[in-house]
Amino acid sequence: MKKTALKLLLFTLLSFASYGQQSYVRVFVEDVHNYNSASEIDTYIRTKTGVQISRMDHFTGVYLAIFDGNEITKNDFLNWIEELGYYPKCLVSGEHIYGIPMKQMSREICNGSEKEETSVKQ
Repeated sequence: MKKTALKLLLFTLLSFASYGQQSYVRVFVEDVHNYNSASEIDTYIRTKTGVQISRMDHFTGVYLAIFDGNEITKNDFLNWIEELGYYPKCLVSGEHIYGIPMKQMSREICNGSEKEETSVKQ
């Protein structure tokens, strides 16, 4: 029984290790007010190598991605959004660890009232 549990634990750890460093990014994107705009951003970015999850919410204007931090940087997301003609106003990012909450995206953060935030544009 102990050998089976140990093998299962080892398999699980090796499985997670194969994903590399998982990171996340949340970007507040201006002028995304309908499904078609959100779908355009989401469809374009989700095809990029290393992007594991890609979601653009047209109700809030917030884009979320989980990606391999060894292949992609947060600046890549900003560039891709700008390539499509949208304005990424601000972002929060960090290492994605299961069970640990991500930084919250709020209007206050985008207005620069929290120093933890990395502002994209002034």
